[in-house]
Amino acid sequence: MMTVYPSATDTDMMKTAVVLNMDSAKDVARAAVEGLLNGEINVILGGAERAEQIKTNFLEPRKIDAFAQANFESLRERTQTHRSM
Repeated sequence: MMTVYPSATDTDMMKTAVVLNMDSAKDVARAAVEGLLNGEINVILGGAERAEQIKTNFLEPRKIDAFAQANFESLRERTQTHRSM
């Protein structure tokens, strides 16, 4: 079993999101296939910072909650016009 942790991915669903530096769907697919072929358990896109966020979310989820609370207005502004469907 393998888990893929993509960052924001440039797809039709994300057209209304205000997010910079999205990964292409092709890059996400490539990383997933390479991870599968290499026997990786976790494939994390987004670099070391993203890997640290995932680790923190697993070990100390309340820290992620606190970040979301502290940054609520900014997060809300970035997603105000975003609709996934």
